[in-house]
Amino acid sequence: MKLTAYSDYGFRMLVFLAVAPDNRGTVREIAAAYDLSQHHLAKIAQRLVHADLLSSFTGRNGGLKLKVDPATITVGDIVRAVEPDFSVVECLSDDGCCGIAEHCGGRSLFDQALQAFFKVLDGQTLAEAAAEQRGLRADLSMPTLPLTRA
Repeated sequence: MKLTAYSDYGFRMLVFLAVAPDNRGTVREIAAAYDLSQHHLAKIAQRLVHADLLSSFTGRNGGLKLKVDPATITVGDIVRAVEPDFSVVECLSDDGCCGIAEHCGGRSLFDQALQAFFKVLDGQTLAEAAAEQRGLRADLSMPTLPLTRA
């Protein structure tokens, strides 16, 4: 299974916000820190806002803010929020039309593999992924400010 860049960039966006002062930042700041497209990050931010993981603010002090405590968000939550489909094989999709799905043991096997994948991702929170705040802030060229509660 291959995840899209949405998962990678969404994860990185939330790591940035988890270590940012007051858990706030702008798409521009995040794009600059990772050398990524602002356009792509804005689309991902919309999905994360829709999933209630981020709040979005407009105006002079606008930007993004984590909506929930990083200790309550799992990496699996992030991936589920940004990826459109987890049908690793056709028979797992809602409109799958495999002629042998009813009698084939593959559907169960692939479903178990997908569940195991998410069990691993659900085993780590955003706070745990962002625990090395000093190093992450240095990597992201953030000013050295008091650390946030991760």
